[in-house]
Amino acid sequence: MPLTTAAYPAHERLAERAGTRACLRRSGWLKLYRTEAAFAGAALERTILAEHGVSLEIVDGAGLRDLEPALVRPYARAMLLPETAALSEPGALVEACERLFAETGGHYLRGAVTALVPEADGWRVAYAGGTLRARQVVVAAGAASAEILRPLGYRFAFAAERGYHRHYALHPDSPPLTRPVLDTGAGSIIAPMGEGRVRVLSGVELNARHAAPDHRQIEAAAREAAGTLRLGGPLDNQPWMGSRPSTPDGMPVIGRAPRHPGLILAFGHGHIGLSTGPITGQLVADLATGAEPAVPLAPFAPDRLLRRPRL
Repeated sequence: MPLTTAAYPAHERLAERAGTRACLRRSGWLKLYRTEAAFAGAALERTILAEHGVSLEIVDGAGLRDLEPALVRPYARAMLLPETAALSEPGALVEACERLFAETGGHYLRGAVTALVPEADGWRVAYAGGTLRARQVVVAAGAASAEILRPLGYRFAFAAERGYHRHYALHPDSPPLTRPVLDTGAGSIIAPMGEGRVRVLSGVELNARHAAPDHRQIEAAAREAAGTLRLGGPLDNQPWMGSRPSTPDGMPVIGRAPRHPGLILAFGHGHIGLSTGPITGQLVADLATGAEPAVPLAPFAPDRLLRRPRL
């Protein structure tokens, strides 16, 4: 869709400004199949990708060993999506963006929002450290957005998909992993993070956002990853957990709030929030300044997901 098509160029523009171009690599990513039967069973996916003009390459087992010598588990086939990109240091990008924001006159405050109140000339935002007032407010709080907006009467069809990851060192004798890989036999992803590190990511956990962590998925993913790469020990004391804000149609909410002037919404990006973050930021800036949006916003209109109030 246009949003994802515009995502990589927006990342490039941001990386140039933030000085993080080295973190952004367009090396593609691999979907791995352990057996020929598993590969054949995914034929419909390849057909759909081809129908939408997505570039892909099929790699056999021998070719995969040449392409990614770090993989020690044998795979029958792989599908390479060569046009995709990845960030080797997502945290470094976020920190660089915070510095850029401050250098261009922005003020960064950290604290949970406790109230969002419309006033005659704009908005009052109460947060853990104080109160702010502004003519316009952007709610881009991920899975917490629904809670912030509920007191204003907005009930969105919206869920939080929880996910986990943990970082591991590669064995000193292992070649580096050069692109993210999705092992379809394990249902998990391994991504290179630079400096001999990889990130192991689990699948989706459907649970309440504030429920206690359940590490069974990430522990299973780590066991499988140890058979795919020569892993060293974990580099984090505990796995990280986060909630992906997801919508029924798989598209984010981007646009002005239907009933409140000066309120801009930008959330619900599911699994591609980092990918589409820079282009979403540009769209929010377009809305706030009255510029023509860089991407048509009709498909992301907030009112498409609003639940009707009970009578």
